[in-house]
Amino acid sequence: KTQSEYETRLNIVVDCIRFPLNQGLAFRGHDESDGSSNRGNFLELLHFLADHNEDIHAVTFKNTPLNLQMTSTKIQKDIVSCVATETTNVIIREMDGALFY
Repeated sequence: KTQSEYETRLNIVVDCIRFPLNQGLAFRGHDESDGSSNRGNFLELLHFLADHNEDIHAVTFKNTPLNLQMTSTKIQKDIVSCVATETTNVIIREMDGALFY
């Protein structure tokens, strides 16, 4: 169960990171505290999804230990770096294929 919840949470966080990246939007907010009215695009989207989907709500924020929430700046930067690396690899593979076309 714990592994499944972790995978669900990771997929949700990656999707919430991809959205502002694909839209060219600011990622982080100036004040990301719980009492803030605008925590930034990433956290706002994650909260929105958790508020509107019980399965997401069950594996995010207060329903998850602090060290597994995946909302820290360092973890988000690591995920963005992984996405960038994968995107670069896809572009390189497509360019290699185009050379033989």
